[in-house]
Amino acid sequence: MPAYLADIGYQNPEQPDNTLSHYATGTDFFAYIRSDEARQTRFNSSMKGAGQQLVQSPVPAAALDSQNTNEDAVQMVDVGGGIGQVTEKVMQENSHLKGRYVLQDLGPIVEEARAKQPNYEVVEYDFFTPQPIKGARIYFMRRVLHDFPDSKCREILQNQIQGMVKGHSKLLVCETVLPATGCSGFESLADISRTTFSSMQRSEKHWRALLDSVGLTVVKVWPPRGGPFSTIEAELK
Repeated sequence: MPAYLADIGYQNPEQPDNTLSHYATGTDFFAYIRSDEARQTRFNSSMKGAGQQLVQSPVPAAALDSQNTNEDAVQMVDVGGGIGQVTEKVMQENSHLKGRYVLQDLGPIVEEARAKQPNYEVVEYDFFTPQPIKGARIYFMRRVLHDFPDSKCREILQNQIQGMVKGHSKLLVCETVLPATGCSGFESLADISRTTFSSMQRSEKHWRALLDSVGLTVVKVWPPRGGPFSTIEAELK
């Protein structure tokens, strides 16, 4: 890392193709992970372990559509949701609500999720393309945006906005929200580790500005629930 920081002039890295991972391995982090099957297996296992720590879902019940009577309406789309740990927890906690739940992720992960024969829909989807599911109540992203610089986050967010309906849809972003001052050692280390992606951990002020820049307004920042991450609730302006 010292050599990398010296090479970029000790500036905050922002270019997605000039990350610490590129400097060390010649490629981006996820391509490096995919380049070795055993490494990919270990990474997937670690992500599953992180998801299994959920005691409660990070999705507030108040954000769901309790008035919905249409079984075909989509309550939640879990964007980049892995093998569905959050989706399962949300459905368990809100089994009385009507509507569909959809899990989205990339091909190999989707195959693993489908193998579980879940009672929610599993769809292959790349969040750098327009959101194909229109009019869902919630578009949920857990620990997705912290892997990307602001410029790429805007692309991802703008793609989700294409599915949202003003006055009905909500975007929920489940992420670390740094305090304005007095970050813990863990939070500081996590922020430094984001140089792997030219990304960063973000404060509430930063999150609000990022969401505002794509036409979203923050309704509420929900405190951590069932884990260490806050949930930012946003709507179309």
